[in-house]
Amino acid sequence: MRYPSIKTLVSRLGVTKETAEQLRALMRNEVADNELPAETKTWLYSCHNRPDDDELAMSAIDAVLGNYGVEALRAKKWVSAYYGDVAYTYSNTGDTYAATIVHNSTSGQYSVTSWGDVVEAHPYMFE
Repeated sequence: MRYPSIKTLVSRLGVTKETAEQLRALMRNEVADNELPAETKTWLYSCHNRPDDDELAMSAIDAVLGNYGVEALRAKKWVSAYYGDVAYTYSNTGDTYAATIVHNSTSGQYSVTSWGDVVEAHPYMFE
């Protein structure tokens, strides 16, 4: 699987190289549970069933970026048995067109874009 490069993360999100490396490690599921941000560990340990790795990654990415939570973009129809109608998740920056990390639920792909751009690129999915 391809992930955003360190260079892309630094330039598009305005983070340091160290933070970009941390974000990429989270996307690649290379971070042990005990090394996750405190907010994500608290959520993880309160769950009866373990969340999907991508859900954990998005929660941790949101905590590292200091954003306002992980939000869902719901499609008109179901996209998978696990995610239901959640086509994408993203770390909410508070701005529709601010660059953030977006996760495609069907392909597993992570990208640096805005949720507004995703909706505009796929209008048939979100009508």
